[in-house]
Amino acid sequence: NIEAMGEDAAMALQDEGEGKGRKRPPPRVRIDKSSQPDYVNLRMEGIAVTFKNQDVLTDATWGVQTGDRVGLVGANGGGKTTQLRILYGELEPDSGDIIKSAEDLKIAFLRQEFVDELVPSRTLKEEMLSVFEEEAEILRELDGMDEV
Repeated sequence: NIEAMGEDAAMALQDEGEGKGRKRPPPRVRIDKSSQPDYVNLRMEGIAVTFKNQDVLTDATWGVQTGDRVGLVGANGGGKTTQLRILYGELEPDSGDIIKSAEDLKIAFLRQEFVDELVPSRTLKEEMLSVFEEEAEILRELDGMDEV
């Protein structure tokens, strides 16, 4: 069950097959810039991951763009977290491409284990926005400059 495996086992997923004659191609991250201002997209194409000779993902292809609301739903062990970790850059796929709208695209996701880090007084929106505290501070500083 890849969804429930620990961090060490997940990292072993990256190393699976090394030293056994199986040479994995380097992951490809392509940049697909848009001429539309404020347009962002992130896609995975043909992603495959194998763990202990069991295919976890085979030819996974999907994406998200500005304005989309996406739910990643599937059975336990179906590779949902694995896909998010690949998009986040925390896990390398065996094959396939990640396509981003900008090289400096910042990606964040709320981990399943987040419950220990929750601030109970925050709303859901405040909790989700908390991953962008540094950016929010910069925006506040810039807004303050307008008033001077």
